[in-house]
Amino acid sequence: MFIKIHTDSISSMIGLIISLTFSLYYLTTFFFYKKERYHLVLSAFLLSMSLYLAGYSFYSSALDAPSVLFWTRICYSGGALIIFTSYVLSSEILDRYNRKLTGFLALTACLLIFILYSPSDAVFTEILNPEKTHSSVIKGPLFPFILITMLVLDFLLLIRFILGLMRDKEKLHLITPILIALCIWMVEATIDGIFGAYLGLTDKKYSLGPFILVFSLALNSSRYLEKKHRKLIQVMEENRKISESLIYDKLSTLYSREYFLKTLEQRTALSKRREVYDCLMFIDVDGFKSVNDQMGHEWGDKVIQHLGKTLWSCSRQTDICARYGGDEFLILLEDCGSKDALHIANNINAHFKKDIKESLENWKGADQLSLSTGIVEFMQWPGNAADLIRRADQAMYEAKKKGKNRSVIYSKIQETGSTVIK
Repeated sequence: MFIKIHTDSISSMIGLIISLTFSLYYLTTFFFYKKERYHLVLSAFLLSMSLYLAGYSFYSSALDAPSVLFWTRICYSGGALIIFTSYVLSSEILDRYNRKLTGFLALTACLLIFILYSPSDAVFTEILNPEKTHSSVIKGPLFPFILITMLVLDFLLLIRFILGLMRDKEKLHLITPILIALCIWMVEATIDGIFGAYLGLTDKKYSLGPFILVFSLALNSSRYLEKKHRKLIQVMEENRKISESLIYDKLSTLYSREYFLKTLEQRTALSKRREVYDCLMFIDVDGFKSVNDQMGHEWGDKVIQHLGKTLWSCSRQTDICARYGGDEFLILLEDCGSKDALHIANNINAHFKKDIKESLENWKGADQLSLSTGIVEFMQWPGNAADLIRRADQAMYEAKKKGKNRSVIYSKIQETGSTVIK
């Protein structure tokens, strides 16, 4: 097989190298990085295009008739495969599959390749065409049918692709470079195929189609990666919001019940191994029901938000403040004795009452709002998280029995009830 590089084949050879490079890149990405079907389908399209470009490059540069015929059949076989792979690629992008059409195009591509390799002179002869500036065989009577069939199918599939993209502006922006390149190549192939190869009216030296299409794929890849990057950022932001929703209570901005209970369980487990001077505080809003009944739940939310701000401002940086549910709140005070905890609870209550009227737009009923707080010390009453919350809750209810607006330290529990001291 003798080959002498012809100027007509230079652009196709460059396009072949770039096309194969991109194809290998997408195949490597699919098999070794992320198994996205889009990458596999795109690499199949690029391989079929590489087959077409390789056939054109070598048949136009071959010197003997058998070599020219061999590469001519390779070239048009690649063109037949492009019909099928371009449809699969467009269907992948549009997310619209038609099994019957897929089967029809696959069968058509196989039939065209079978005809191309028929031993008769109906499609190709083994006689070199002396009128062409590059190497080419004389075409048979069936060749125009093969060529027009390929061009018509490519044109119809391109129209289908464009119409499908018009419904999705984001995908249209992503695929625009490939669309423009395909349109240019279609026009060029029509001019060169019908007017040149068949009618002999043109004899074009260079092909811009492969260049434009391959570089458009590079631009498409850039836009695709940009889209994936934006999607990744969006997913990370959504995950961040989900994580925050699991850790924080949206209304009060304090820690969530789930996060607090997990933290409390860790501290109680630690207290079984060594001395832990922690306290648990259970807070309930006095008069909260009257706010909801008289002013509505929107104002009740304002009370919750106000208490959340108060707890953030009055607690220590090491304290864990959480909304337990409704108007009930918990605070885990690490390395804090019951007397210090009592001081902190009274301070919280004072600050809550001081600014609550302003938060409720000077509503006259705001003066009736206060906090009842129960406190339990880990060292005095060891147990699991549920035991500590139950004892702090009992101390809080003792505070309410004694007139509300106060803090009570849990002191002693008996089977019949509880005894507490202030």
